[in-house]
Formats: sequence, structure tokens, C-alpha cells
Amino acid sequence: MILAKARIGRKKSQESLALSLGVARKTIQNWENDISSPSIKQAIDYFKALGLSPLPALLEYLYPELKDQFQDKRKELQVLISDLPLETIDQLLNLFYGEHGSSPRAIMNLLSAHLETPMKDRVSNGSLIVKNYELAKKKHKTLERVKVDLELLHQALQEGEEAFVKGSEAYVLTKNTNDKEEK
Repeated sequence: MILAKARIGRKKSQESLALSLGVARKTIQNWENDISSPSIKQAIDYFKALGLSPLPALLEYLYPELKDQFQDKRKELQVLISDLPLETIDQLLNLFYGEHGSSPRAIMNLLSAHLETPMKDRVSNGSLIVKNYELAKKKHKTLERVKVDLELLHQALQEGEEAFVKGSEAYVLTKNTNDKEEK
């Protein structure tokens, strides 16, 4: 049902989707009627052929009881994303679709764990990451999939150090560009 809803919402026929995926129309029909199931790769390709992320459908499938909450949070994310600078959107797309070997969920958990540690640890870990990136960049060993704003990172580390010295676990960073406040 989730597959059919996505296809119909994009106003695409079973025939045209089947052609895009290199499968028979009957295969699409069987998937949508729960007679058979696509492989994970086929399901991802199904949503990509529709120009959609498979993540919302996967969450709806795994957690149908959270559908209303998911829709509310999805709207919040859409508003947030509409206000982000293009390079930040590129970074998010790399996080979800980049060929870096980590799942988006693992990366989000890593970032969340980092943000839950004391300020001293966040500054220390952030300094190490920035230094490693700078050294790799000097040796031309970065992958260059997304633009990294080193000036912003250095400013954030400085603000983090100052917050730690003041005994604070948070700071507000305002970069002198069109960016909004960063926390």
C-alpha cells in the first residue's frame, strides 16, 4: 500500500515505473498488492525512480503507529531545510546518500552522542577532527564530496573553549555570512 501511495502521489503509472526499473508491470503490481516483496535495493530504486527518499516510507512501514507524529516532524524538517544554505543541504544529502560506508542512522547517533558529552570533550574531539581534516587536505587525501567551512569550525571551537572556561555547556555562534545562528 505504501508503494502504491507513493507512485500514485507522483502520478506515475505502473507501466512507466516498471520500465524505469527494468521489471515487468506485473512485478510492480505484485509488490503494491503485497503478493511479493521487492528486495531492499529494488525498494530503494523504486523510490529513487519516483524522485523520493525511501526513508519516510520505511519509517511508515516499520512504525505505522507513529504516522501522525512522523508527519508533524516531517513538516518541521521541511521548514528547517527550506531555510538552510545550499552547502548545508549538500552536506545533509551526503550524510544520507554519500558513499562513505556509514549509515545515516549511525552518523546521526554519532553526532547525537558527541553533542551529549560535556563541552570540554566536544571541544577536544572537535579539535581532533578539524586537525585530521586539515592534515588530510594538505596531503590531498580528502574525498571532496562536500564543502567544509573550516573558518566556521575554528570559530565554533573557539566559542566552545570560551564556554568551557566560563563553565557553560552551550554557546551561540553567529557567523558573519547569511547563515542563521548556529548552536
